[in-house]
Amino acid sequence: MMHCYRVCRYIDHHLTTCLRTFAIVWLGLGSMAEAGPQIASPNHNHSALLQQWTTPFTAKSATTTVDYQWQQHTSRQQRICALIPASDTSYWFAVNYGLVKKAKALGVSLKVFNLSARDSVQQQQSIADRCLGLHPQGIIISSQLQPSFYQSLQKHQIPLVSVGKNLQKQTITASSSPAYSQVGQQLSTYMNHQPAEASTQTVLFPGEQTASYVGLFVTNLLANIDPQKYQVKETIYSNNHYLDIKSQLNDYLNSHLETKVIVASALVAEAAVEVLDEMSLADDVQIISYELSAQVYRGIKRGYIQASATNLPVIQGFLAIDLALKAMAEPTKQQHISPQTTLIDVDNISHFDIMPVFAPYGYRETLEVN
Repeated sequence: MMHCYRVCRYIDHHLTTCLRTFAIVWLGLGSMAEAGPQIASPNHNHSALLQQWTTPFTAKSATTTVDYQWQQHTSRQQRICALIPASDTSYWFAVNYGLVKKAKALGVSLKVFNLSARDSVQQQQSIADRCLGLHPQGIIISSQLQPSFYQSLQKHQIPLVSVGKNLQKQTITASSSPAYSQVGQQLSTYMNHQPAEASTQTVLFPGEQTASYVGLFVTNLLANIDPQKYQVKETIYSNNHYLDIKSQLNDYLNSHLETKVIVASALVAEAAVEVLDEMSLADDVQIISYELSAQVYRGIKRGYIQASATNLPVIQGFLAIDLALKAMAEPTKQQHISPQTTLIDVDNISHFDIMPVFAPYGYRETLEVN
């Protein structure tokens, strides 16, 4: 099993294909394979999982549980384009699935363009122009783009809906982006209630420092974690290159043998599983992730990882389409509805519902609907 894990992690540029190849083994879904995939329904009432932001698009906003009323139909076919990263991680693969399933259910015409903040200015502008050339009534976006793009939106009065990890603020009409401040608070509460010796040596490996959601997570985790129970020695940021992360983990653990807890992004948590195994420290160091990938889920199921938070990316996709349609009808009404943070650990994984988190086995990334 660990060999399968290593094979998948080293094929960086083919991660999604690799995930599909080993999905049944990794996720422990043998019964699902026999009975056929369980599919999250875009018409199912997921309102129990949702929250409304008191002050939309504000990271520190309070949230309240909301009885959200989903769109049941559209009077005519609406055109939406979505600008989101390529589905090379289970997170964006799940968001793509949520967008597509909801668009199909409501008869919405959807065109998905792969775009991220790492693309050059020229690439961003070219993709944004292609999107605008389709004359959409609504646009779903995941990353901050160049000012000229937002000026075009204002000129054409097209509602903009934010989805994904980086909370958007500029020219936004609605958002399904989750609360990473909430992730930090809830994960620290979880840790505070776990049995641990005083001053347990802890390190944070939260991922890229430039990502806004990373800062929100770190700030709120550190503000709420019990300092007498956990001594956070260091916060170490990293890039998204797996081998670089492994090297960082190796260097840190070799020079800090007293480390007992690693709190990390999904990618770092995945690398930590392998590093701890290679260093024969798997029984001595606990891994906690603040985001749930397919590999992290498998790690919890096999006992390599203690716990993870998730913001239910499939539901984020459902919501983005739904909120876009509502924004078309009421363009001046701002709404921020997102999934509540959900925690999964070794104790509750056996009855955890994965349907709001992962695209089903056999699903392929879809870029056009209707």
